[in-house]
Amino acid sequence: MADLSRLPHELVLLIIEEACRTYVHPHAGWVASLCLVCKSIQSVVSPILYARLFLYEHGMVALNALLLSGAPNRLSLVREVFFDFGACSWFDDPDTVSNGVYADYATLARALDNIRVLSGPSYVVGALANGNPRLRLQLAAVFVTDSTALWRSRAESHSFGMLLRSLNYLHLVMDLERVRYLTSDLALLGGSADAVQFLLFDVLDDLHSPLAVATLDNLIPALSTAVRTVFPNIQRLLLRPRCALEENSHRLTEQFAAWAEIVRDPRIFIDDVFVPIHDGKQYVYDKLDEEDALEGKALWRRGRQLWQGNGQ
Repeated sequence: MADLSRLPHELVLLIIEEACRTYVHPHAGWVASLCLVCKSIQSVVSPILYARLFLYEHGMVALNALLLSGAPNRLSLVREVFFDFGACSWFDDPDTVSNGVYADYATLARALDNIRVLSGPSYVVGALANGNPRLRLQLAAVFVTDSTALWRSRAESHSFGMLLRSLNYLHLVMDLERVRYLTSDLALLGGSADAVQFLLFDVLDDLHSPLAVATLDNLIPALSTAVRTVFPNIQRLLLRPRCALEENSHRLTEQFAAWAEIVRDPRIFIDDVFVPIHDGKQYVYDKLDEEDALEGKALWRRGRQLWQGNGQ
């Protein structure tokens, strides 16, 4: 520390800035403590500390109290926010979400006035969109962490559909067992999502048994129809099998590869690295969602092209 103090002030701040970028997620408490050293260090640390915000259910009451207290709005520094909330979260009855949740999130939605990337379940995304309609003008990417099969009962707001239709980058989760209903599930978007250029679909199969032939037969027609009618302007479609069994992940990859070859579409990509969604004791969706959130928009650039034309 003595050696560090002999360096020029500007160089010290650069070293602190780099250290904070490296350790802000695994050691956020340590990074936050640097704000107490002096104001010049605080001015370097605060934008890094708040740039990517991870919110958990147990902290929401305290956060809302802080927002209502009139304290300085540090949330204006936030560029990416991740809500680690379960599919049902605070609400026992999903049908009540569209009424009760909006009041709880309205203040937070207005405080997050500079975010560009949002990750969380559909009812949170819908609540924030309803609480701050300007979000659809500023968000570039949304990572929806729950299945499209839940949308009709949990996110009935017009604002939710308008928000998703305005994005360049969109991540969705489709439940393989309900894939034949995919187009009707996406009806909440209210029409074509013309702005979406980069679409990532997690294909979720949480069964510990081989895929049924009927399920595979329904997959490609449903997916093809949804992409053609709902997302007509995509430049890149990234598919990620998310299965309990590795053999099912391989079968899905084979289906997608055959589809890309038939339609001769260079926009279709696959991220076929097997990522277990079950650790032998429980499902690990929360951990996987957090890892994805740390990648930001780079997540949509992953994968390999399934059809490359004559150069393949």
